[in-house]
Amino acid sequence: MFHHIILITSSYILGKRIGWHYSSEDLELSLLEEVQEKSKDSMGALHQLTTEDSSWESVVKKDSFFKDVKLYPELDEYLKAVEESRKISALDIAKFLLSVKPMSNLKLQKMVYLVYADYLVKTGKPLFDEKILAYKFGPVVKEVYDEYKPHGREEIVEDDSEEIKFGVITYPMVLARFIQAEDGSEIIASIKRTLKVFGDKSASKLVDLTHREGGPWDKTEQSMAISDDLIRKYHCVELTT
Repeated sequence: MFHHIILITSSYILGKRIGWHYSSEDLELSLLEEVQEKSKDSMGALHQLTTEDSSWESVVKKDSFFKDVKLYPELDEYLKAVEESRKISALDIAKFLLSVKPMSNLKLQKMVYLVYADYLVKTGKPLFDEKILAYKFGPVVKEVYDEYKPHGREEIVEDDSEEIKFGVITYPMVLARFIQAEDGSEIIASIKRTLKVFGDKSASKLVDLTHREGGPWDKTEQSMAISDDLIRKYHCVELTT
């Protein structure tokens, strides 16, 4: 009789469930405790069961719930994949904004920046790793701009019909990304605040707002990255009416 330890979670990046599997005839309590300790922040589920042999196939045969799980051979590999899946990108923010309110690429750039600024000022932490550049028409995240460049000046409508399952609950993919994120509730709060204040403003109005004298964009050399320090100090200039 073989004892199996299985960790499973859903990966937004891969769009499927991922897992780690260990089996042994003699399950050591110390190993189980180590796995529980290492995986406590991974938002995954820990499963234990027994089968007649050590194979993953025997697990799937006993319970079809485990079918179609992408397995990582090492626990650290699995935990790294979980960590990567919990990181928010600028494109994630853009997709969330577009799922709420269609807008042009020009307006989207300003909204992504304003969400970033709100989150940075409120938490003291950067929201994503991509650089925010001081372009001619205001702050721009190049990765987001390039993604939606084919739309030109037209409004972008994000397809939010894709879904992913967490346990027994199915969520829209765009929302699932934030449920899985380490600081998802605060990120969503920043998005909601930004939409409430700036969501109904035109793209040109947001360009004017981010171009204000003394603001972060104004204090940055053109085409260079706007620093977090400048945003912390001078985002307030963009909030005055």
